[in-house]
Amino acid sequence: MTEGRPTPDGEAPRPVLGGCLGMLLVAVLLVGMATFVLIYLDSGADRGQLALRDYRSYEEGSVEYVGERNLWLVRFSDGGFVALDDLDRANRGARGERCRVQIVGAEDRRLPEMLDDYQGSFSERARGLPFLFHESCNGAVYDADGHRLDEAGPNLDRYRVGRREETGQLVVDVSERICSEPRGDEDFARVQCPN
Repeated sequence: MTEGRPTPDGEAPRPVLGGCLGMLLVAVLLVGMATFVLIYLDSGADRGQLALRDYRSYEEGSVEYVGERNLWLVRFSDGGFVALDDLDRANRGARGERCRVQIVGAEDRRLPEMLDDYQGSFSERARGLPFLFHESCNGAVYDADGHRLDEAGPNLDRYRVGRREETGQLVVDVSERICSEPRGDEDFARVQCPN
């Protein structure tokens, strides 16, 4: 800009409003991108980690659905956690209709009968928790730890759960599924996950 020099018609040029607004827009975009990158990196998403709330905010014996990653987060009575995929092995490999695992909780009138039917087969950590998981396409039933109850078959896939010591934030590593099935006396014998 040539401020102070007269134009051919004798008037001094005025600052260009569009240029100022353009610079402001660029600055806002840069700040927005920097904020997004910082939040993204801090969330752990760049490493396949899902950062959740402070672990102390989850009640013992509770279950919560994390819809953004299609998983169930369970906190056991001993304070430990498990993150379970909501798509079981049969549905993961299905080409047609697929059913996601749903909770059968206290408000579900089927729960008392299902608890009576399957309580003897619960994994140790799931004993005493008042809910199950059910998949309606094939009728599969799982306890709160993802252990298959209705028949022999794969358990629900799980993800590693940890926490950040400095903040207490719960972190689920969604970069790798952990697959298992009951084998002999072992409820969760690790097996290779199918693609």
